[in-house]
Amino acid sequence: YMPTIAAFSESSTEGKKYSFILANPFSIVATEDAAVLQATIDFSEACRVDDATGSIEAMGLQLAVLGYDFVENFRVVDSDT
Repeated sequence: YMPTIAAFSESSTEGKKYSFILANPFSIVATEDAAVLQATIDFSEACRVDDATGSIEAMGLQLAVLGYDFVENFRVVDSDT
């Protein structure tokens, strides 16, 4: 599993639509819970950078430094199926 951050743009009967997805392929972990925890920690740190600088660009740079990158054509797979 890799830490992933999703920004929702809307939800509809067809499912959730995303503005963008960021994933960190340099931080592969053994469990889904560990990936969620790492993404939460990384996003919280990026939010602190944004709060300190007032710059969403600095927040994005923080995530890029940690290894996050845009994922194109992302498809969510339901683990219950």
